[in-house]
Amino acid sequence: MNDSTTGIATCGSTERHLSSRNALQSPLTGNAVPYLVFFVGILAASSAATLIRLSMAPAVIIAAYRLLIASLILGPVSFGRNREIFTKIGRKDWILCLMTGLILAIHFMTWVLSVKYTSVASAVVLVSMISLSEPVAAIIIASLLLREFPSMTECIGAAITLLGTLTFLLHAPDRRRLKV
Repeated sequence: MNDSTTGIATCGSTERHLSSRNALQSPLTGNAVPYLVFFVGILAASSAATLIRLSMAPAVIIAAYRLLIASLILGPVSFGRNREIFTKIGRKDWILCLMTGLILAIHFMTWVLSVKYTSVASAVVLVSMISLSEPVAAIIIASLLLREFPSMTECIGAAITLLGTLTFLLHAPDRRRLKV
């Protein structure tokens, strides 16, 4: 089936753009905007640590500006598309959202600070390793609070993750700067 007004071929719930005039066109929307946003996001995330290292501003200011800029860009888009959802959020959920934002701000501040004290590569690897260490924290919390005990395979995986993190910290090429 073909909708001649939009140039979109539909088959059930799948849509495919028929025009081949632009290789960067999104198959769903027919324009390059999603790819451009994706590219800019990757570029911003990839260059953040280097730009932070070059900055003379304090870590708390850098973290505050990063969150402020992201909020100014994403806030109106989120609110505009989901206005009815925002009106249904209760006080308790707003408080949880604010607490989560505070934790994110602390994370950004400490990460920006780590970029100032170690190499860019080490700071990026360390922040990545935090997410790799989450299985260890999840096992401990689940065991203590929920009485859910991990399988042997989960314990081995968590131990390997922890061992890798410790190996990097103890044998990093710039460990004198890491102050371990």
